[in-house]
Amino acid sequence: MITRHALKPALMPIITMLGMTFAWLLGGALIIEIIYGLPGIGNIIIKAVQMKDTPVIMAITIFLAVLYKLIMLAVDIIQVVVDPRLKNRLG
Repeated sequence: MITRHALKPALMPIITMLGMTFAWLLGGALIIEIIYGLPGIGNIIIKAVQMKDTPVIMAITIFLAVLYKLIMLAVDIIQVVVDPRLKNRLG
């Protein structure tokens, strides 16, 4: 009874927070790359800003925005799988 009636509704905010936390970790990883000089997208964007390389800045910004949206889409899909009643609300 607990898993059927209490666990599913209780999972909704947990799933949402996990998705948002993952998105925040993505931004935090960029900052850590910059601080410690690790190779990655954080250093690429800093070098692009320093060199005023607008296409690279725009490409990385769009990539990160699309990645964030995909994470949020995955969270929504997982929520519908966990609680099928949400399918009617997304209509």
